[in-house]
Amino acid sequence: MIEAYSWIVTSEEKATYLAEAMATALKPLVQGRKSGNSTCFNWDKTGHIKKQWKIQVEKKNKARATSTGFPGNCNRCGKFGHLASKCKSRCSKDGKQSTNGGCAMAQMHPQNQVASWTSSATPGSAGVDVETAIEVNLNDTDVQVVPSTANGPLEHGLSALQIGRTSTSKQGLFVLPGLIDADYLGNIGIMVQTL
Repeated sequence: MIEAYSWIVTSEEKATYLAEAMATALKPLVQGRKSGNSTCFNWDKTGHIKKQWKIQVEKKNKARATSTGFPGNCNRCGKFGHLASKCKSRCSKDGKQSTNGGCAMAQMHPQNQVASWTSSATPGSAGVDVETAIEVNLNDTDVQVVPSTANGPLEHGLSALQIGRTSTSKQGLFVLPGLIDADYLGNIGIMVQTL
């Protein structure tokens, strides 16, 4: 999530506000490590390890094959359980635009238009969500930087704080907080970590 702080006048107020926001964002991450009851982001279960994912995927694919009637991968998107003729994906498996429409995940938004690359995840949300530019599989607990659809610099006089949602933190996916300066050039990456 990115919030604009153009309404803050002094640097001291801005530093205080950002420190409070970062403390709030880091609290679930710190508490999750202490409790030991973190749920797996992929399966929403406690107490299993990454090695068991292959077994779970095989079971899931068998169940999906019997329900869809197709026991293989789609030739278009690469996902399991449907034919290419019934594929609803807007991107091919290599991330390029498919013939049935634009690939929103691979498009980068123009610079200096914050409103053009922020959206609402739900009707009642803040309307400042940023999408990833690529599909990502997170398999370990290392911090990974995922490219977003947002590019700097921000609009004149704006700074931004990137933080994750509580709902994803509860599932074991943590967006590490980051401050984006107004004059930052390049793609705004999203730092993520799983537990």
